[in-house]
Amino acid sequence: MARILLIAPAASDLPDVAATVQAIIRHHDCEVLQAADTSPREIVAAAQQGFEIVWLVGHLTGGGTFALQAEAELSAETIIAIVSISKASLVILTVCSSWRIAQRVLAETTAACIYTQADVYSADVMLVAGALASTLATTTSYRRAFEMARPGDIYIYQDSRNMPMQTEQPSPNTFNFLRLYETTESTQRDMRDLQIAVARLEGTVAGIKENLAAVVVDVQDLKKRSPNGRGGQPSLQAWLLIGGVILILVILLFRVSLS
Repeated sequence: MARILLIAPAASDLPDVAATVQAIIRHHDCEVLQAADTSPREIVAAAQQGFEIVWLVGHLTGGGTFALQAEAELSAETIIAIVSISKASLVILTVCSSWRIAQRVLAETTAACIYTQADVYSADVMLVAGALASTLATTTSYRRAFEMARPGDIYIYQDSRNMPMQTEQPSPNTFNFLRLYETTESTQRDMRDLQIAVARLEGTVAGIKENLAAVVVDVQDLKKRSPNGRGGQPSLQAWLLIGGVILILVILLFRVSLS
């Protein structure tokens, strides 16, 4: 059993919300702020009593705040103040897509956080909240209680001390897309390097062809200048030059075959 500050203003349009609130109250020692006229000032004052868990059940407004009544709401800053004043070690947000508020809580307090990715209009969100109330009463480990409630993809447990911070809405495909992008970029770099290497090799081969053509011209010139007119034997220098060119060609062909 935990000491819980339960903030759950009247919201009759939410499925099973009354049953969820009763499940939390049944399993824990709760200070319940559920009246439609509950004000932020009253909640902050109540937080000074000290609580282990702060649990919000209700709606998120279009501006990203927690709705209390027609003219009152809890901003992320006020929620953080409530958590800090109460010295709570866990915040549970049974609120529509509450990941933005959760990240603020995790960044600015020492509390762990259980928050939603789904719309709280989903009946499953409330049913899992009721199961979580039960498991929290049977174990002192928040993570273990979270796992025992089997929340699936509806809720996320995050502890600022051992979990990486998220700066964007969680997505199961984000990691795969990043890996694909990194792999594609690496492949493109390798292709560019290969193209540069091939261009250099082509330039080297072109230069060798020019040198070989010059050697052929030299050999033909030697033949024309031979005493008998049929051409004498090329000089040792010419043979060495021909041999060197052939050796270079063989080495280049061998390297190309290896690559």
